[in-house]
Amino acid sequence: MDEEKFMTLAPTSDDIWFYRCAVKNGCRIVAPPSGKHRLNLIAGTQEVGLFKINDAPGVGCFTQHLHNLTKGDAQLQEIFLAEHEINQHVLLTLATEAIRKKLFSCRIDIRNLGNQDNTVEIDESAFIEVFAPEWLRSEQGQGKMVVCTGVSVRLVVTAKGTGKMNLILRAPKYMIGDRNPACYCVDFTSIKIDADKSYFTSASHNSPHKIELDVVDGQRIELCLSLVPHWYPYTELRRLIASIFPRDAFMHDNADCLTRRILREIVSARASLPYEMEGNDKDTEAPSLLVLEELSALKQEVKIIQQENLHLRQQCSDLLLAVNTLISKLNAGA
Repeated sequence: MDEEKFMTLAPTSDDIWFYRCAVKNGCRIVAPPSGKHRLNLIAGTQEVGLFKINDAPGVGCFTQHLHNLTKGDAQLQEIFLAEHEINQHVLLTLATEAIRKKLFSCRIDIRNLGNQDNTVEIDESAFIEVFAPEWLRSEQGQGKMVVCTGVSVRLVVTAKGTGKMNLILRAPKYMIGDRNPACYCVDFTSIKIDADKSYFTSASHNSPHKIELDVVDGQRIELCLSLVPHWYPYTELRRLIASIFPRDAFMHDNADCLTRRILREIVSARASLPYEMEGNDKDTEAPSLLVLEELSALKQEVKIIQQENLHLRQQCSDLLLAVNTLISKLNAGA
């Protein structure tokens, strides 16, 4: 293996490097269907990993490293061009999965307030990640931050120490580049604590839903959540999708296509909600998608016409220059 080349072109993307090696040796790579590649992870092994770097908001290492490995490689480019439609589908699928992971998720900040030794233990599953950030530590104990992916979440939280347990349910915060957080929202269709409560609420990062419970040492709390992706107007959803990977050229070029894909999934996920939970006009959702697709096609036609007009304008300019030059010669001859 060319270690220096690997560390220059794709230092944190060994999977793409092996993919490149396989393709150059004539192997066909098939991406598994969406949702069929989830792994049974061992608890406590996901605190560190290359995905923490490659999937970090605003970085977009995957697409950049893939570009690095194909740039200037005529053989690889020829293979990719021959399979352009397949590769485009794979990239769009991967991009959709990355967007879905962010928009279809929630975050729970859990604190057991009491003395400095107070904390909580959380039974981990494959669809949650648990962190113990320093900013959740105080003289009243150490809190935990849980990031959940999926439409159904079950947490079992054990109190370590007697105190007041705070559960703060919110949308995750993802930064737009290095500047401002994107304003995501999440809609909880059901929140149950020990099968006692069930209600609908919407939460953003800055406007979370808060629950307080008095607990004793060793008490176990079962928290069950059902959630659906929040409904966004098309332009706002497009802006959020563009903000996930602000420097990623592929995302930028395919923003409309990705927005329509995600919008379909949001409409599908919210289709079974009772009317009072909808927050939008169900009768206008499906037609609006058709209108948006027609609008996108019209925009493409306008872009083509503009390019043709620029070409015609340049031709007219060249012709006018030639005419003026001929007139000048005729006047000089006279």
